[in-house]
Amino acid sequence: EEVDAALVALEAAFAALEEKPEPTPEPEKTYIPVKGVTAGDEELVNSPQNEEGPAELAIDGNEYTIWHTDWYEGPSYDEHWIQLAFDSAYMVGGFEYLPRQTGNTNGMITSYKILVSEDGENWTEAAAGNWDSSDRSWQTVEFDAVKAKYVRLKSEGGESDIGIALTCAAEIRAIGAVVACEDHTTEL
Repeated sequence: EEVDAALVALEAAFAALEEKPEPTPEPEKTYIPVKGVTAGDEELVNSPQNEEGPAELAIDGNEYTIWHTDWYEGPSYDEHWIQLAFDSAYMVGGFEYLPRQTGNTNGMITSYKILVSEDGENWTEAAAGNWDSSDRSWQTVEFDAVKAKYVRLKSEGGESDIGIALTCAAEIRAIGAVVACEDHTTEL
């Protein structure tokens, strides 16, 4: 009798498992294609073997090259930004930053703002926060989606062992979705 009761309970448990729907998978991230990149400041003179300096290095797909602000002049944090431009407007709902992957922590962003713009002139803060300079993995920031053609990562503070403000990024990318525009729809 106990065996029969156990079998009935076991059959009921299997039936309950079969009835449970599969969990809904998280949607995959959609990265917005970049038309161009600019920066408030770049190290253009002292770059070793083209591995550090120009803004383009933050979107080259190589995690071992970096955009870096000027090492010697040390501009104020007002100029410590890098911005992505898209071919048209997207609904931007996130941003990812990969800190430098090799060497010291100089320039790794510890305090940031994410700014968005439709025209490249008028900016709105979409997010702000802090990152841990001991974590060299991708840093993801999610925020309420906003229509934008430009996204700017602005450093508010970072690591420096030489006493001047420094900022760098190995890679950056924006997360978003298609926006229907007046004349067309941008496809991913």
